[in-house]
Amino acid sequence: MGASYEPMSLARLATHLAFADTGQTRWKLVWEFLEEYRWEPAETRVDLLRDEPGLTGEPRWDALLAALAEHLLAVLTKHVG
Repeated sequence: MGASYEPMSLARLATHLAFADTGQTRWKLVWEFLEEYRWEPAETRVDLLRDEPGLTGEPRWDALLAALAEHLLAVLTKHVG
């Protein structure tokens, strides 16, 4: 029996970014996270942002994740809360 689908969380994205070998791969991972986030119901999107992501080893990617989390939570709060 196969494993059930689970969308990528921001914390998991950070882990993937830490091990990605090219910038192109990293951007594809960010795109994949955003697509999965977009298709999640509004009530469950916060779960994808709940855990603090670990460091990626690259300050600019860490800054991007922090900004992304802040933006998505602000939008989510505006629409849900």
